[in-house]
Amino acid sequence: MSCLSWRRGVHLPRDLIEVQPESAKARSESDLMDTSERDVPDVDAADELEHLHHYLQAARIAAGKIVLDVVLEQHHYGSAILAQKARHVVCVDMSDEPATDARRLEVNTNLEQVAGTWAEIPLPDASVDLLLSFDNIEHFDQLEQLLREVRRVLRPSGTIIICPLRRYQYSIEPGARRSFHVRESDQHRFKQLLESHFSHVVDLHEPDSFGPGILGNGGTGSRLVLASDDPLSGVPGILERSLDESEAVELLGRAVAERDVQVARLCRALAERDAQLREARIAASLSEKRGPQAQAVLNSLLRAASFSPQSLQFPDAWIGHLPFAGWLVRTVSPATLVELGTHSGNSYFSFCQAVVEAAIPTRCFAVDTWQGDEHTGYYGEEVFTAVDAYHQEHYAGFSRLLRMLFDDAVACFSDESIDFLHIDGLHTYEAVRHDFETWLPKLAPGAVVVFHDTNVRERSFGVWKLWAELQLRYRRTLEFVHSHGLGVLQLNNAPASRRLDWLERGFPERQTLISYFSALGARQLERYGTVDLKRRAASRNPAVAEREAEVVDLRQALAEHDRQVASLGQAVAERDRQITSLNQTVAERDRQIAEAYDNGWGRITALLRRLRR
Repeated sequence: MSCLSWRRGVHLPRDLIEVQPESAKARSESDLMDTSERDVPDVDAADELEHLHHYLQAARIAAGKIVLDVVLEQHHYGSAILAQKARHVVCVDMSDEPATDARRLEVNTNLEQVAGTWAEIPLPDASVDLLLSFDNIEHFDQLEQLLREVRRVLRPSGTIIICPLRRYQYSIEPGARRSFHVRESDQHRFKQLLESHFSHVVDLHEPDSFGPGILGNGGTGSRLVLASDDPLSGVPGILERSLDESEAVELLGRAVAERDVQVARLCRALAERDAQLREARIAASLSEKRGPQAQAVLNSLLRAASFSPQSLQFPDAWIGHLPFAGWLVRTVSPATLVELGTHSGNSYFSFCQAVVEAAIPTRCFAVDTWQGDEHTGYYGEEVFTAVDAYHQEHYAGFSRLLRMLFDDAVACFSDESIDFLHIDGLHTYEAVRHDFETWLPKLAPGAVVVFHDTNVRERSFGVWKLWAELQLRYRRTLEFVHSHGLGVLQLNNAPASRRLDWLERGFPERQTLISYFSALGARQLERYGTVDLKRRAASRNPAVAEREAEVVDLRQALAEHDRQVASLGQAVAERDRQITSLNQTVAERDRQIAEAYDNGWGRITALLRRLRR
């Protein structure tokens, strides 16, 4: 049986390796551009086969992992191969002009594609288990910066697999240097560089020949370099094992089917873009002075500063996000809003308040058992009684409280009917993921989903973990880290008229928006502190009030005594000054008496002397 083997060479059926038409074979030697990672129509089959071999082998160790596949131009098929085994695959296209499909596409698989560079990989910190780079680091000359960015996105136990071109083969041999490359690696120095960043580095080599009768004697040869902070036990052995031909054909078949799905979606997306272009041209002809969206967002942010939540209740975990909650409802203007997990109603009543103030025709639903859980703590009937009373007084005209389990409530809503979903129930990873996946079919195209507690990692909270996965899946996301964290995302299938561009990672005022609402939230937390203090003061019992009155009287009496002591002290000081003055007078009198005494005694002595004569 034919097989693929890392060390023994590659053996594939000819219908899989004859990638060039007969007309291409007839071209002259000078017309064939051996560009390795850049596959143009005039490429030799060696490069394509080599990359195919890399991906088929790498798929074996990608099982259950979040994989980052760094590619250039036409090698997106490799990501589709990896997606057959991996938990999730992000294909980052480093080309100067990414291929048409190198955009984020919402497909029914675990594969997404996005443009990026080695200097700035568009992924969150510590979000990737396995990073693959086959023959493309030669397009970036700052290797230290490259490895720092790799370490940023790689999880502590993550692994990288790099296939660098050998400097000897492509730089020293006459005519072999590739015009696309800015830096080619010296084998020894490149490994030393990796060893300065990772605890474990393994170097695997492939023979120069891929097998008789397939590529002849002109094989380039290549190598794989594996690096990780965890021991790489078992991984090199997996890459060295032979790959069965039937397994390769099955993986390739799935990849082709996936590509067909993407092509169909791209065709629909292209038709939608054409319609949007026609609408934009019509709108431009009607109003040439239409302001940019950034200005519209700025104007709405100014209005958000005046939002003052009317209901501020314990606990205060959500209060720091209430100004954003009001602004978000105004911005999205949802037809149907659902909250999963309401407790005392801080978030939900702010949503409802924004609906009233903006005069939006929104139907609101709060789903909760109002019994509590292991994270909020269990509480009594008085919580629901207070929430229900406030709700009936202010929002019963357009809002309903559904006192039931989340899974029971989902049947109350039609598919694709919810425009705004807030998930704030049990916060374990399994629970919040179950809630999101259960309610996902109920979300309308472009719906907005809000997750609370994305920045809490103790007490078995797992929202942060799901949020990291969703950031890889959805292109429009935003996270606030204050007040326990709040994550906001919009589904990728939003109609053009409802896309929230300020959720894009490249939105220029993104950090300003985060800082602005953080400051507004801090102000509401201070306001809650004042309100809570007044509420507690008003609810004290008469005995406590009597004791406090006694304390006040005693303090007043003490103050009066202090004033008396101060007055007496001044009197004593005045007496001291009088005593000092009198002492000085007495001393002066004593001096005068002594002087008079001395003068009188002298006269008597003189008289006695005369009498003796």
